[in-house]
Amino acid sequence: MKAIVYERFGNPSTVLTMAEVPVPWIGPNEVLVEVHAAALNPVDYKMIQGNFFMLGPLHPKVPGFDFSGTVLAVGSNCRRIKPGDHVHGMTWFYKTGSLAEYLAVDEEAVAVPHPKSRHLSHVEAAAVPLVSLTSYSSLVNLAGIKAGSNVLVLGGSSATGQAAIQIAKAFQAAQITTTASPRNFKLVTSLGATAVVDYRAEDVFEVLRNQGKTVDIVYDTIGGGAAVWENATAGGGCGVLAPGVQFVTITGDVQRQLDIVDLLSRGYQIATRNFHTLLNCGLGRYHQYTQPSGSQDLLAIRELPGYAVAVDKVFRFELEDVKKAFAYLMTGHARGKVVVKMKEGAQ
Repeated sequence: MKAIVYERFGNPSTVLTMAEVPVPWIGPNEVLVEVHAAALNPVDYKMIQGNFFMLGPLHPKVPGFDFSGTVLAVGSNCRRIKPGDHVHGMTWFYKTGSLAEYLAVDEEAVAVPHPKSRHLSHVEAAAVPLVSLTSYSSLVNLAGIKAGSNVLVLGGSSATGQAAIQIAKAFQAAQITTTASPRNFKLVTSLGATAVVDYRAEDVFEVLRNQGKTVDIVYDTIGGGAAVWENATAGGGCGVLAPGVQFVTITGDVQRQLDIVDLLSRGYQIATRNFHTLLNCGLGRYHQYTQPSGSQDLLAIRELPGYAVAVDKVFRFELEDVKKAFAYLMTGHARGKVVVKMKEGAQ
């Protein structure tokens, strides 16, 4: 089969190649999927660049988590998925590889789109999993969002931010504040944001402080350094963070190469900030990153009324087009998902 591969770390524009590799074998708990579309995520190019080099031996050198396609075969222990099913999902971290014609993936990592959503094209279905599962796991499983919560989403126009706004709306959050550039105000408002702050002109925490507002959940999709945490807690006590606050960042302060120094730095941040929130914020919690969950949450997401993940641009499964797709994603200007269409005529 054809697959996008890399043999060394570096910029996707220089290290990616198209290669003929064996069709993967499936284990007893796996399914073999003919991939119709694969969506790209920032973690994909960061892995290619070597940001997670310590974990390099754990995953193959075929990038890609998100996919949508048709099941061709199932392992002997599979009971939920059958050949011919149209499925979407994301691979586990140690087993990437959706930028290939065929993919072996654990049955628990895939879902058949909800019957109400069978109109989803493969391109649209591929856009859903990673960003949706990350945001759902962060807001629902970790932060315990409920009706009446006041939620702040940092980076509302990012794909994870768009997912978070819709999830917060579906769970009947009282207020959904987000940050975006003016060109994306209309977008995030249409998704359910009740207040939008231009991050280029104002500090959202200062705006909230001046308005006398507090937030129950902070969901940070963009990072921004220690200044984000310091601005949130400025003014004594817990600042604009409400008692019992859940502060979740999926990036940490700075996204950099994962090494011992970075792990120690993250550990120190988590320990000291949790001590601060436990002491000053009514047993609040600070979390860095959250593991996306599996197919059951993916099915729950598809139940949310009006939920959708915007697709920004679609590229063909050809080497130069895939390189262009990564280059576009790396600009940081995508308004939704960047998807690679694997099969000619795939919708």
